Amino acid sequence: MSEIVNSDFFEENNKYVKESCHQIENIFEKRKCIDNDVKLENSKIMYKLFLLLCCNETTENHQTLYAIRYICNHNILPVQLIQIIGETEDLQTCIYTIEIIYKLLTNSEVDNTSIKKNLSMCTTFNNLVESMYSVHARFCENIEYKEVFPDMHTKLLHMIVIVYEVNKCKSFITEASENTVRFIGQLLSVSHKNKELSANVLAVLKIMCFKKENSEVLASKRFLDSLFYSCKITQKVFTVALILKLVSRSALGLNCMSCNEKIFNLLLDLANYSGKKPVNKRTLMTTLYRMTRSAHGLKILLKTEYFNKLFNFFMKNEKPDVFNNRMGTVKAYTVLNRCVTKIVVPSTQLNMDLHLPEDIDFDEDISSEESDRENDDSDEESQIGESDYDSDLILASDTEGFSVTHPKDYLATKGKTSESLLKMSVYFNELVYNNNEDNSNAPKLELFEKVQTFENSKHNWQKLIQDHVVRLQAINRVAYPDELMLEAESDQHYLNPATNYFSVEYLAHKLNCAKGISENDHDSRIIYNLDYLYEDDKISLSTPIFNEDLENANTLKFESRFESGNLRSVKQIGEFEYELLMCPDINGSSGHQWFYFQISSMVPQVSYTFNIINFLKMNSQYNYGMQPVLFSVKDYALNGVGWRRAGENVIYYGNNYTDENYIKQYRTLSFSIVFPHEDDQIYLAYHYPYTYTRLMTKLYPIYSDSPKGIYTRIDKLCKTANWANEVPLLTITGASDQANCSHIPFENRPIVLITARVHPGETNSSWIMEGILNFLLNETDEEAIRVREYYIFKIIPMLNPEGVIYGNTRNGLTGTDLNRCWSKPNKITCPEIYYAKKLVEYIKKELKQPIVTYLDIHGHSRKKYFFFYGCNPKMSWSRKDRRSKDILEVLKILPQTVQRFNPHIRLNFCRYKIQKKRESTARVVMWREFGIQKSYTLECSYCSGDNNQTINTKTLTDIGASIIKALGQIAGKSCCVAESALTNS
Repeated sequence: MSEIVNSDFFEENNKYVKESCHQIENIFEKRKCIDNDVKLENSKIMYKLFLLLCCNETTENHQTLYAIRYICNHNILPVQLIQIIGETEDLQTCIYTIEIIYKLLTNSEVDNTSIKKNLSMCTTFNNLVESMYSVHARFCENIEYKEVFPDMHTKLLHMIVIVYEVNKCKSFITEASENTVRFIGQLLSVSHKNKELSANVLAVLKIMCFKKENSEVLASKRFLDSLFYSCKITQKVFTVALILKLVSRSALGLNCMSCNEKIFNLLLDLANYSGKKPVNKRTLMTTLYRMTRSAHGLKILLKTEYFNKLFNFFMKNEKPDVFNNRMGTVKAYTVLNRCVTKIVVPSTQLNMDLHLPEDIDFDEDISSEESDRENDDSDEESQIGESDYDSDLILASDTEGFSVTHPKDYLATKGKTSESLLKMSVYFNELVYNNNEDNSNAPKLELFEKVQTFENSKHNWQKLIQDHVVRLQAINRVAYPDELMLEAESDQHYLNPATNYFSVEYLAHKLNCAKGISENDHDSRIIYNLDYLYEDDKISLSTPIFNEDLENANTLKFESRFESGNLRSVKQIGEFEYELLMCPDINGSSGHQWFYFQISSMVPQVSYTFNIINFLKMNSQYNYGMQPVLFSVKDYALNGVGWRRAGENVIYYGNNYTDENYIKQYRTLSFSIVFPHEDDQIYLAYHYPYTYTRLMTKLYPIYSDSPKGIYTRIDKLCKTANWANEVPLLTITGASDQANCSHIPFENRPIVLITARVHPGETNSSWIMEGILNFLLNETDEEAIRVREYYIFKIIPMLNPEGVIYGNTRNGLTGTDLNRCWSKPNKITCPEIYYAKKLVEYIKKELKQPIVTYLDIHGHSRKKYFFFYGCNPKMSWSRKDRRSKDILEVLKILPQTVQRFNPHIRLNFCRYKIQKKRESTARVVMWREFGIQKSYTLECSYCSGDNNQTINTKTLTDIGASIIKALGQIAGKSCCVAESALTNS
C-alpha cells in the first residue's frame, strides 16, 4: 500500500530540489573558474545533490524520487552535467557528477526516457564518450584518482552503453578521437582482473571497431592478449568473437592476429564449445579464414594441435539446418584445404584467333567483380550474411591520379565540336532533322540488311540470323533452348534450405585423399578437353571432343561449342562424379563464374555429382539457397517444361586448387542431380542464358516492321573490337500525331538512356531489358502509350556482344572490363563504350536535350533482391562534391516508385554514395561529366527476391516493365504539377 504524504511535504521537497538544481546551474556558470573557494563550493553542492539522489531512507525516498524526476525531465541540466564532467578540474566534483548522472540513468522507479533522449543527442553523446579520455588526462597524476579509477570508468562506460541503446547510432561512438579509442583499448589491458569494468569496456569496443581506422589504432599484441584474458573472466564470448572479426578487417589488426597463438587457441576452443550458448560459428570461421591467408597464420594452423581442433569442429557439423552452423562448417573446410598440397590448374587463355587489331595491348583489368559493387562493410552484416568472405582488395592503380571533373568543366574543355561528334546526329533524326519517317541516313544493321536479301527471309529469318552472327568456326552448334527461344517455367518457387545440406564425411574423404591419408576409389581420367580442339587445326569441327576410347554406359558426354558456352575440360573422378574446369575470359586469366554446357548419355535415377573447381569469387549465393538452372530436352518434348532450378547438396567452398603463381585459392561449386530420363540432352547454366543471337532475333521483327503508333528505329551504334558483330541502338517514343492536340512534340520530350549487359555473365540484365522492350512496344497498354508520349528512349540492350558470344563472365575480347573505362574509353579496345559516350556527349553539347534518367542494368552475385545505386554529392569521397546540394530525396523517387509496382525491389539495399574507386563506371561518369542527376545502376540478384521467391525469367521481365511504369508515373505527376501551376497562374 502506498504511503500517504502531506501535500505541504511534497511542496517543501519540490522547492528544495529546485534550489539544489539551481545551484548546479551556478556551477555550470563558474565551471572555468580556478578559484579554490569556488571549487570547494561546487564540490559541496554536488555532494549535497549526490546524497539527495542516493538517499535510501524510507522517509526520505520521496525527496530522492522528486530530485531524479525533476532532473530527468529538465532540458538543460543533464547536458550541463556532462559538460562539467568534461571540464571540471576538481576530482570530487567530477566523481559526484558521474555518480549523479549514473543514478539518473539507472534508477528504475522513475521514467528516465527524457534524460536518455537528451544525452543521446550528437554533441552531448560525443562529449560523454570523449570524457573517458579527458577525465583520465586531467587526473592521472592525482593519487586519489588512482583509487577511484576503476569505479569511475566502469560507470562512465555503462552510461555510454545505456545512452547508445536509445538510437543505436554507431557513428556517435565510432567517430571518437584517436586518443579516446587508444585509451579505451589500454583500459582493457588493465581491467581484465575487474569483471564489471572489462565487460563494459568490451561493450564499447564492440561498437568502436566497426570503423576500420579504430581497429588500426587498437591493433597490438597487448590488446589481443587483453581480449584473450577478458574473454576468460567475463565470458563475453559473443562480444569478443565479434571484436576479433572486426579487427581482422584491418591490415595491421590482421597481421597482429595472424602471429598470435592465443587468438588461434581462443577461436578454435570457442568453435568446439557446445554449451548452452555457443558462439556464432560463422563469425569464428570468418576470422580464422582471414588469419590463415598469411604465411604466419597458416604456419600456426599447420601445427597438429590446431589442425586437429579445426578438423574436429568440421566433423561435428552441429545442426546443419541452422544457417550460421552450416556456413561455419563450409568456411572451416575452406581453411582446411589451405593446409593440404596445392594442385595447379591452368588459368591462361585458350589459343583462339579472334582477328583483333595487331596494335592492341592486352593489359587485363584485374579488378574483381565485387570491386564494381558498392558493398559497404557496415551494411553487409545485416544482409543475410552474404559478406561471409572478404571482398577482393582494390588496387591503388584503380584510383591513382584521379581528379574531380564537373559537368560544366568537362563540356567546356571540349572546345570546338569534333567531326566524330557531329556524325552522331544520324542517331537523332527525330530531333535534328524534324523528320521521323526518312531514316535513310541512319547507320543500318548489316546483319538485318543481309537477312533481308535472302529469298523466303520472311519465313526463315530466325535461322538466317543464327547462321550470320559472326563467331569462330569452332563454335559450330546451337544450343537447343536457344534455338527455340525458350524461357523459364513461370511457376513460383521458393528457396529451400534443404538443397544446401551436404555430407561432411564425403568432404572429409576428399580432404584425406588430398593429404595422402586415403585413396580414391576410382581412377580419374580426362573425358573432355577444349584445348585439344584449338591446338589441332586438323580435327574436324564436327568431331566430338570426349574420349571415344573411354566411352561406356557410366560416362557422360559433354559439349559447350555453342554461343555463350563455357567449358574447358572435364575429368571423371568417380563412377558418377566429375570435375569441371571453366574457361577464363578471353585474353585474360579472370572471370571463372559463368558456365553453360550440355550433358548427354546419362543413366536415369542415379545421383551424379558435378564439381566446378575454378571459381574465383570468395562466396556465392549458391551457399544461400541458389541452384543452377537446367533444361531437359525430353522434359520439354514430353511436358513443355522450360528452364528450371535443379541441384541438391549444393555447396560452394575454397578448395586446394591454385593458379600457376600459387596465389589464388580457387573455389568449388559442388552439386548433385538425378536425371529422370535415359539418354536425355541436358543443359546446365549459372543463370538463365541470354545470347546475342536471341537479342538480334527479338529485334529483327521491329526492324522490319515497326509497331503501329510507335516511333521505333534500330541503328548500328558501332562494331565490336574485332569488327565481327554490331552493337544495336534502339530509339523508342510515341509516333508523331499532329492531329492530336495533346501530342507532345519530339523536341519537348526528355531522353531516358538505358544500357545493359556490359558484363556478359550478367544474363539477368538482358532478361530485364527484354521486359523493358516488351512493355515499351506494347501497342494497346494505356500506360505504355502514355510513357512513350512523355519520353524518347535511347536503349543499348547489349554493350558487350563478343563477351556474350564467347561465354565471358566480365570482360570484353581485349581483356578489358568495359565498365571500368567510361572516363577515358579507347576507340580500339572498347568501341562500344567510346561510341555510347559520344552519343551522350552529343545530346548534352549539341542537342541541349535533357537526359532525365540514365539506367545501367547489372547482376549481383552476392546479394538477394533488386536495388539501385545512385550519385548523391553529399555522400561523395570528394570534398568539392560535398559542397553541392543534397539530392538524396530526389534520387529515392525512382526506386520508391518502382517498388510500388514490384515488391522485389529492396529499398534498404539502395545506396547513393560516390566512391573514388567507382569513378570510371558508367553511373558515376554520367553524373559527373554530363550532369545527369538521376544516374543509376540497377543491381539484380541471380537468387531470390521478395519472400524468398526464386527468380525466373518472368520475375526479371516484370522488373523491366515495372521500371517503365514507374518512369511513366513520375512523368505523369510532373505534368500534373506543371498544369496545376499554369491553371493557378
